[in-house]
Amino acid sequence: MALHIPGREQAVFAHSSQEVERLLSRADLADMRSKAVEELRSQQAVWDMKGWELGYNQACEEEVKADRMEWELAETLWSISAGSLLGVVAKIDCVIEMTGPDVFLQEIPAKVLRLVLSDLKRMISVSPEPYRPKLPFMDDAALKIVRPRAGLATPQSGDASAQTASNTDW
Repeated sequence: MALHIPGREQAVFAHSSQEVERLLSRADLADMRSKAVEELRSQQAVWDMKGWELGYNQACEEEVKADRMEWELAETLWSISAGSLLGVVAKIDCVIEMTGPDVFLQEIPAKVLRLVLSDLKRMISVSPEPYRPKLPFMDDAALKIVRPRAGLATPQSGDASAQTASNTDW
C-alpha cells in the first residue's frame, strides 16, 4: 500500500502492519497510522477471499503437503539398505533431485552419502565374485593399504581368498 507521509515528496510502500507502524511511528501521525493499518487489513482480507475463490490458497496447502510427503518418502528411501546397484543409483538420484544441483554442490548431504557408501561396501563384501577392474600399477603392498581404507577385508596368507588378492583381479 502506498503511504503519503507529510514532508516527503514521494510515496513509500508498506506491505505489512509492522512496516506501517515503522514508517508512521511519529506521534503526530497516529491517526494516519491507524487508518493505514485498517486499510491494509481490509486489502489483505480482500486478497485472502480472492485467494480462496480462485483456489490459490488450497493449491498452496496441497503443495506444502506434497513437499512433506516427498521428503518423508526420500528419507524412507535413504534409510533402507540398497540391495543392488540400481538401489544405490536410486538413492544418489534422489539426493540430487531433492537438493537441486546448486545446493548439492554447496552442501553435500554427508549422512545420505555415508549410507550409500555403506550399501556399496556391503555389496562388495557379500558378492561372491565382485567386479574388480584390473589395475596393473597395484602391487600386493599397495593392495594391503587400499583394501582397509576402502573398507574391504585384507586376505590372510593361507586363506583361499588370498590367491585372488593379486593386482590382476583388484
